[in-house]
Amino acid sequence: FHHYLRLRSAKHRRVLTRMVLSSHSLAAECRCWKERGKPIVPREWCLCRFCGTDIADPPHAMFLC
Repeated sequence: FHHYLRLRSAKHRRVLTRMVLSSHSLAAECRCWKERGKPIVPREWCLCRFCGTDIADPPHAMFLC
């Protein structure tokens, strides 16, 4: 059983579920969705849209930013 499913807030459950399934819209994940004819963006370029100082991945979004 996954403990995050016990959260009372449906919004929080939804966000954590997306993080676990990698179906979020953070920059580090979106770089994998290559569009036709466009090269994949290097991970180092996927900076957080809020602070702009670190790579926008789930640990950064949840614990640092």
